[in-house]
Order: sequence, then structure tokens, then C-alpha cells
Amino acid sequence: MIRGTFKFSLAAGVFICTLFALSGRMGSNPFTDINQLFFDLILLGVFIFFSINEFKKYTNGGVLHFWQGMTIGFFVYTLAIALFIAFLYLYFYFDGNLLDDYKATAMAYLQQRADLYKEQFGEAQYLAQEEAIRQTTTNHLILVTSVKKILVGLFITPVLSILLRSKPKN
Repeated sequence: MIRGTFKFSLAAGVFICTLFALSGRMGSNPFTDINQLFFDLILLGVFIFFSINEFKKYTNGGVLHFWQGMTIGFFVYTLAIALFIAFLYLYFYFDGNLLDDYKATAMAYLQQRADLYKEQFGEAQYLAQEEAIRQTTTNHLILVTSVKKILVGLFITPVLSILLRSKPKN
């Protein structure tokens, strides 16, 4: 069951890394751009779908239990995100300005909406948020970005497992 997921995991990881690099090169900050999550949802969803569907059709004779779909989906997004984490470490290593660019973008975004933020959360929380942005490290940024992608995988995998499951024919 797991052997067939490697090609889909690798492909998903490559696509996620490529999308991340391209969005950074096209002027968007992939750490702060919410569209990145939507693209992750679509990419992971497509590769998890094809992985589960291939297992169901070609390995398991048209039968898929929920737990099988969950297991396959888990391995696809876990391995893809592991590849993405390795990519991010290399990306940070070769692009020394990436962390500074993130901090500048995040600070500009926060200052742009300062009045609204202070109104909703208060002055103290605003200052704490500014300090949190200044204290952000490479490891913290990689962790937060990876957790977002894991949450996307945790959301899409049960949905696809339910949609693709089937009962054995007697």
C-alpha cells in the first residue's frame, strides 16, 4: 500500500517546492500570502486523490476502506512536506535575505492594519506582535509554514478518503 505512494509524494513535494520558489520570484512572499494555502490544498488534494485512487483501482481490486485512504493520504502529505522542509532549509541557506524579507513584509502588513489590530486586540497585543515578528527565526518560520501544510493535509485526506471509499462486492 505504501510503496505506490512514494511517486505521488515525490511529485507533490516537487510541485509544492516549485510553487513556493516561483511565488517568491514573482514578487509575492510565500510566507505571508494566503493564496499559498489554497494552492497547497489543491496540489496536495490532487496528489492524494490520485494516490488513493490508484491504490483502489490497481492494487485493491476496486475496494477502499476509510482507514486505507487515511493511511495513504497521510504518507503522501507527510513525505511531501518532509521534502518541502528540506527544500526550505536549502532555500534559506542559499538566500540569506529571505528571513529579512519576511520580517519586512510582515511588519509592513501589521503596520498597514495597525488601527484595526489595536482596536480589536489592544495596544499591548500589537506591540507583542511587532516583537514576535522581530524575534522570528528561520527554524520558527519553517515550523509554522510546515504546520500549515500539515493542517491542509489533515483537512483534505479524510474528505478524499470518504469520497473514494467503497464496500467490497459480494
